[in-house]
Amino acid sequence: MVVDRFGSTRRLLPDLRRRGVDQPRLLVFRGPLPDGLAGALEQSVGVHERWGPPASVGAMTPPGGTRFRVGGST
Repeated sequence: MVVDRFGSTRRLLPDLRRRGVDQPRLLVFRGPLPDGLAGALEQSVGVHERWGPPASVGAMTPPGGTRFRVGGST
């Protein structure tokens, strides 16, 4: 799931649930993850992988040019 933007960490978790996301395997953030979000996500949705841009706290920053395939799309 790609998280394009979010207004606050307090609203992100309910927004994910409202969209039916309860056990993601990978969350990709377009903006930096703030401190504390990674722990809150793990408590709420369980163990998953997080990718984010540089300066993200608790997320891996994949090397430039990284591509992955999901459901037939790259």
